[in-house]
Amino acid sequence: MRKRISLILALAILFPGLIWAKEMSKAEKIAYLAKPAVVRIISFVQGVVSYRMGNEEKQEKVTVGGMGSGFFINPEGYILTAGHVVDIIKKAKEKPEEVKQKILINFVARKLKEENQKLTMENFKRWVKAHQPQVTKLQPQPTVFLSNYKTFVYEIKKFSPFVTEQGKDVAILKIERDNCPVLFLGDSSSVVVGQDVWLIGYPGSVDLMAQAGVLDLKKTLVQPTLTKGVISAINADYKGLKVIQSDVTASHGNSGGPLVDENVRAIGLLSFGAVEVNPFSGQLQEPKGYEFIIPINTAKEFIRDAGIQFNVASEFTRTYNELLEAYWKGDYFKARDLVAIALSYMRGQPDLQRLQADILRQIQRMPVLKKIWMQHKVLVIVGILIVLLIVGILIVALKAPQTAVPTETVAKPEAPAPQEKPTVLEAQVAGKVEIFVKGSKIGEEVIPPEGAIVGRDPTRARIVVNEPIVSKVHCKIVPQENDTFLVVDLNSTNGTYVGGNKISQEVVRVGDSVQLGKKGDVVLIVKK
Repeated sequence: MRKRISLILALAILFPGLIWAKEMSKAEKIAYLAKPAVVRIISFVQGVVSYRMGNEEKQEKVTVGGMGSGFFINPEGYILTAGHVVDIIKKAKEKPEEVKQKILINFVARKLKEENQKLTMENFKRWVKAHQPQVTKLQPQPTVFLSNYKTFVYEIKKFSPFVTEQGKDVAILKIERDNCPVLFLGDSSSVVVGQDVWLIGYPGSVDLMAQAGVLDLKKTLVQPTLTKGVISAINADYKGLKVIQSDVTASHGNSGGPLVDENVRAIGLLSFGAVEVNPFSGQLQEPKGYEFIIPINTAKEFIRDAGIQFNVASEFTRTYNELLEAYWKGDYFKARDLVAIALSYMRGQPDLQRLQADILRQIQRMPVLKKIWMQHKVLVIVGILIVLLIVGILIVALKAPQTAVPTETVAKPEAPAPQEKPTVLEAQVAGKVEIFVKGSKIGEEVIPPEGAIVGRDPTRARIVVNEPIVSKVHCKIVPQENDTFLVVDLNSTNGTYVGGNKISQEVVRVGDSVQLGKKGDVVLIVKK
């Protein structure tokens, strides 16, 4: 029993990841790996309706459209979604009269409801004749919500309409952002019936609960839902194109979201659900558990035709995956540095914030021996080897025969012990910066009280970072009060970024990241 305990303690010291590794279910890991790449897509068109009310001319704004899901397939801001999710935006540009008619129908239907009249064709025609409504303006509002609350206007790069309109129901969007989280694409030809799958997206039923005040509206806005199911069947649409059937739970808003396998590869995107007639009301309804997915191989042909590369990881994706691997292994000091870099790319991302809070909590609770080992592995190993060497020398010395030799000893006056003084470096240190290049730490430099210039030119910069993206004199970091630092850009070619935003000067706190250049290859983390 004692030997077993000793072995466990030895393993805990030498291989801490084996003892303190973070245990997570497969679904949790899939959610963490995939969610940052999944986005909410809002496709609204606002119209101004002019109408007569008696002798008075009135105007009202009416919005039509809906919301869906999508996911990044390329670091340069390319998003894959279902064609019908963005159909209204495309029609506003190419078939504006069709959109105006839809706005007019919605407007008149609302007015009839306000007047407690039934929505019949006769009442509709009567109201239009009496009030002469006209749609005078159209304003498309194509918006993408990222998982860190940032919004971007999207542009439709390639489009195929819904299957009933002779299309494949696939669209490729583009936003002006680089270093985006990327979800890799799998092979839908290898899926089999009964295979486990997970659907990720923004279901409208959850949005309704948030609008009713039951759920936090801000959190649900960027918090995609993960539902598990299986492949139920491999079917074909009326044109003979392959479609995947699954029993995953979905609702309006999930359309365009990815269906992923256990390797976190997208094998399809949600297109439509089944419909049936309610036996009591006679109305059409959508039964749950019958969802139809466009195979990813169909989408791949579409992506190739657009000349877009896929399965290319961004710097964020590489850093994020390395962070999760370190976190799950229990290497919290490495994870702490990586989560700071990841947050510099995706500031405010909820999953990253939760990870950072838990990582710091785990470090705080960590046993002293583990902290020493994880922070100073090389020194600990060298120290152990030195101790073993000294012990070996002592054992040999004690075993060797000793001959007493009489000698005269002369007492020497003891020299006074030298007083330790702080070195110039210690007296001048007001802070430090850790330097990361492409996610790997390459060094650590001190910041004196007067501040330090960061750049590529060793004759002008105190902190030298020899990378092409860094200017000769790029920025200056100056210590301030209360553990803060002023970061000033020195007219650098590629810019200085804090929290993903380009700055001329910005006050940062201990632990914050400073990014040199837009791509994020070089990141500085400010320390005490």
